[in-house]
Parts: sequence; structure tokens; C-alpha cells
Amino acid sequence: MKKAFIEGKKIYLRTIGKEDLTDVYRDWFNDSEICLFNSHHRFPNYGENMKEYYERIIKSRTNL
Repeated sequence: MKKAFIEGKKIYLRTIGKEDLTDVYRDWFNDSEICLFNSHHRFPNYGENMKEYYERIIKSRTNL
């Protein structure tokens, strides 16, 4: 299991892993209610998009 940034009784915040790139995770990105306060849902996300997103995020020094 990856080390958490924040860990508490109700939260375990950690970096994204390749194992997270599931259909469920992709569906969250495409759900306008879940992504109400970000722009993830504005353009459809597909498997290949999620791989590109993952590669971009793990290299980022500004995104958590």
C-alpha cells in the first residue's frame, strides 16, 4: 500500500496508482455531479485518456 499524504479515521489520501485506473474511476471522471467543482467531466474520458492523465499527474510537482 502506498504511503498516505493525509490519514485519519475517515480519510486516506495517497498518490494515484496504476491499479486505480479502473472503469469505476473513469466513470467518476465522467460524472457531472461528482465533478461539479472541477472540469474532469467536460470532455469524455476513455481508457487511453486516463493513462495519459496518470502519466501527467505522477510527474507533476504541483498536483496532488
